[in-house]
Amino acid sequence: MDSIIKVSDSKVKSYTISTAVNAILNKRRLILAAVILFFVIGVIIAVISPKNYTSSSIVLPQISSSKGLSKKYTNIASLVGINLGQSEGNKIVPSLYPLILDNLTFQRKLLNQKIEVSGEDGLITYAEYLSLYESGKAIDIFKSYTIGLPGKFMNMFKTKDKFGESTFNDSTIFKITPIEKSQISSMKSQINISFNELDGYIDISATTLQPIVSAQLVKKCEHILEEAIINYNIEKSRNELDFISKRYEMAEKEYVVKRANLGSYRDSNKYSISYITKSRDEQLKNERDLAYEIFSQLANQVESAKLQVAKDTPIFTLLKAPYVSLEASSLAGAYIVLIFIFVGFIVGVCYVLLISLIPYLKANLL
Repeated sequence: MDSIIKVSDSKVKSYTISTAVNAILNKRRLILAAVILFFVIGVIIAVISPKNYTSSSIVLPQISSSKGLSKKYTNIASLVGINLGQSEGNKIVPSLYPLILDNLTFQRKLLNQKIEVSGEDGLITYAEYLSLYESGKAIDIFKSYTIGLPGKFMNMFKTKDKFGESTFNDSTIFKITPIEKSQISSMKSQINISFNELDGYIDISATTLQPIVSAQLVKKCEHILEEAIINYNIEKSRNELDFISKRYEMAEKEYVVKRANLGSYRDSNKYSISYITKSRDEQLKNERDLAYEIFSQLANQVESAKLQVAKDTPIFTLLKAPYVSLEASSLAGAYIVLIFIFVGFIVGVCYVLLISLIPYLKANLL
């Protein structure tokens, strides 16, 4: 019995990596035929699939920090000994702008934007457009059951939520629904935000089935992105302005009261020559002068805070405006063909390995 087990083990071990490599090399024509077959299928699907249209814009952010400048100019300045300054900690630099696309607040704002869609009488939200026009495309289904098949297989073994629907309510913690998750996934596949580190500009692009939708999404994305960046960059200086403005209003009221008290006291004691009257007059005058000094200083601080808010507000220069494209994007078709070539190669290799492994399995099972 032990001898049979030893023979079986030796036969299993005899199928090595070199055996698999030799099988692939010997059957390379079969693999090539599978690749060609899937290439033809991919070309056919790319031809009959709905066309995608891409619209894009280029935005140049103008901020004072060295990280906001392009690497090209920063490096040149450093070579000649010029220091362009350090970025402040509360500023979000252009290289981080693409990460805003992963922010759930940004995603929800974009999904709720109203857009004009061909075939619709009125405006609909971007989320509604995804559900009505972009869901269930053939290429998405194919990707789901090819590239996404391992993920589907792993989900079968995941434990289900034994706690059921959560009743936890906290406005600071985001909760997302399966439908919203699917819409965000589709949105991220259609919209791209990239930062060109060499020249320091932001490239925003959108690819959808309708050219008018792509152009609108780029424009909406521009506005939401700029709003988010401005709000983040000026948050500290704006909070300081709000605080100083409130103190300024309080100081102004205090000064008005002290000035009125002094005027009223002088009117009622204008004929008095007693030292007590003079002492009280001097006290009220000092209180008025102190209130005026505080009021004057806060007035200057309010103006400085306003200038700081204006300084911290980044300026965005639109170098390339989005437009409604008249030609379909060729990248989508090429992407489909590449996916099919890859799948054809994998199918061919798996088939060759399987048929080369069958004799070894038979020898051990029989």
